[in-house]
Amino acid sequence: AVTLSHLAYLDVVAGNTDAARLKFEQSLVIREDLLVQFGSTPERLRDRTITLERLADLDVEAGNTDAARLKFEQSLVIQEDLLAQF
Repeated sequence: AVTLSHLAYLDVVAGNTDAARLKFEQSLVIREDLLVQFGSTPERLRDRTITLERLADLDVEAGNTDAARLKFEQSLVIQEDLLAQF
C-alpha cells in the first residue's frame, strides 16, 4: 500500500491524475483489507486517513467538491476515533 501511494504521488507530480487516483484507490483497498484482517492500530488508521485525504485532494482538483467533502469527513471520523481509542 505504501509503494502504491508513492507511485500515485509521482503520478500527481507528473500530472497523471487518473493514474494517481487508481493507485490511491488500490492503496485504500489494501489498507482497508489490513484493518479487517489484522485489526486497528494507530498506524493503520492513520494511513487510511492519509489515503482518503489524498483522494479528496484529487476530487477538489477535479471540481468534485461533494466527493471531496465525503472523503474529508470520513478521514475526520477516523481521526476522532483514533483519539478516543488510543
